[in-house]
Amino acid sequence: MRHALILAVCFLVATLTIPDNAWAQGTPAARAGAVTITHQSETIAFPSGIDFTLAGNADFTVTRIELFCRVATQQTEHLALVPMPVPGKSIRLTYRLDLQANFMPAGIDLSCFWRFHGERQQQADSARWTVRWYDNRYDWSSIQTQDATIHYHGISSAFAQNIATSTQTSIDSLQTLYGLAKVAPIQVWIYPNTTDFAGARQQNSREAVAGLSYPEFALTTAIIPDGNAQELGRVMPHEVSHQILYQATHNPWNAPPVWLDEGLAEYAQTAGTDGFLQSVQTAAQSGQLLGLAGLTLSFPFAPDTAYLAYAESFSAVSYIAQTYGEAGLTRLVRELATGVPYDTAFQRALGRTMEELEANWRAWIAKEAIAAGDGGVSQGGASGRIRTARVVD
Repeated sequence: MRHALILAVCFLVATLTIPDNAWAQGTPAARAGAVTITHQSETIAFPSGIDFTLAGNADFTVTRIELFCRVATQQTEHLALVPMPVPGKSIRLTYRLDLQANFMPAGIDLSCFWRFHGERQQQADSARWTVRWYDNRYDWSSIQTQDATIHYHGISSAFAQNIATSTQTSIDSLQTLYGLAKVAPIQVWIYPNTTDFAGARQQNSREAVAGLSYPEFALTTAIIPDGNAQELGRVMPHEVSHQILYQATHNPWNAPPVWLDEGLAEYAQTAGTDGFLQSVQTAAQSGQLLGLAGLTLSFPFAPDTAYLAYAESFSAVSYIAQTYGEAGLTRLVRELATGVPYDTAFQRALGRTMEELEANWRAWIAKEAIAAGDGGVSQGGASGRIRTARVVD
């Protein structure tokens, strides 16, 4: 799953990029009108959407009402055409913004405004306001670090502090590795169990997930049971890696290969990678390797092959780090940030095309297997459950 798929979550009828207070450029014939809003409220109807209630009066006959919303950290406006039963100067309506059928992940702030159109081309905009779309089934507490806010429920404040510390430590480490001058703040929402988390997932999505990252929204949701240090060491460094890699490489032309994104995330973990290298060696010896070329754009759906895809990605990044050092990883990330084709980025950073790198990686797997003997190789942190889906690049 690539984060580019997030672009498909546009939850309204149309998508436009509109600078604040600049709409008149697109509607030169519009005439100024005035609307007085006497009542406005929003009610979270999780997981379905947000119910907006509006009342007011206009000095012209209103024939059409539009609701513009954007993720507060972005510039792209999303347009909803709001049903208006009867044109008139008196405005009374209730409207549900559907965020489940056209999925928008919970945990984001939406910046919205109303636009009113009249029968004689009058137009009036309300002031912009912000509403938080979140899972209001639970009472949430928050801890803020320098670059992240951790929202949590169902776990102790002491363990929540451990999560916050792990998150910030991972951010600091990756910021240094990738040479980022500044990190955009990340919002993290922690659920204590799979049952609570299931209610926040998109309908009909894969169930075997422990974390979901939405890098374009600087948002992560994850399951970490109270006091489970292993899951903490597995989940948070992994999800933070997706966020920081996105910030380090975001450009208009492309995104890192999926195997590299996932491999760097597994490489960042302090737990949960035991057995990966052994699995890769076994697959190589039986001719069952998936290969990096096939993992450039997406990962397989089936759990067994998805596990192998993550294992191969971890193995490939481990090979790069061992062969070229972490400086090689830094160079590669910086080249990918320029948006050049993959082969160009790999050639500049590592002196190899992707095809050549894969051939060398396969040779390294065989060499490591011979060096280890029949026992194979097992490196990394403590064993842990591997997630099988993530909404990331």
